[in-house]
Amino acid sequence: MFIDPDASESPVLFVTPGQDNECVKAFRAFLLEHHGESTRIAEVVCDMSAVFLAAAAESFSRAAVVVDWFHVVQIFTTAVERVGGTEAHRCTLLKGARWASLKRTEALTATQSQALEELETGGFATADAYRAKAMLRWVRKADATQAAHWRLCRFLNDISRRFTEADSILVPVRDAVETVHRHAKGIIRRWASGYANARLEALNGLFQAARARANGYRIAATIACIIYLIGAPITELLGATLST
Repeated sequence: MFIDPDASESPVLFVTPGQDNECVKAFRAFLLEHHGESTRIAEVVCDMSAVFLAAAAESFSRAAVVVDWFHVVQIFTTAVERVGGTEAHRCTLLKGARWASLKRTEALTATQSQALEELETGGFATADAYRAKAMLRWVRKADATQAAHWRLCRFLNDISRRFTEADSILVPVRDAVETVHRHAKGIIRRWASGYANARLEALNGLFQAARARANGYRIAATIACIIYLIGAPITELLGATLST
């Protein structure tokens, strides 16, 4: 799905099946077909998929790439989950601690907070992974691009130094650090951009709910039609067509 983040309502522009660079090429072709100019795309907000980043650079060469913060947090959440899963096979973790390590601090129950506190003082690798993820909140609170750049560099250097000689169980965290390091430029651009994928994620929730109510759509064209009906300015377009 491609959306216009500046549209106050019905932001969906284009829907196409697939998850590769052909999707981006298809959107560019759609744009040109409707008298748009690919060179006027100023920013592309996306995840850190190498396929999408390469496709964006090829199809919209003048656009700045902004890496959405949600995906930065997501790769560290996945890393914590993998560390916790591996450690759970090695030893018995405190009840509720593994799941507490995946939640936001403000969303923890009293029991989960206590379990997490005991996890952190017990020398568990899952606690080390959790602390690395928690430090992202400090980075996110930077109030300007320069401050964000300094904090992100500090974060990457600190985690890399502490985990270089760490147990192999923490490899997922080291991999997450390397991924963020490769995409640091696009991540930092978030502070100058102001755009994010949050709206797209919210829309996707609506589309998935519609799909669930219909017991699942099996044909891609049907799914695309439903997405257009829910999230695109179809009624305005039909009204304009009928009036002419």
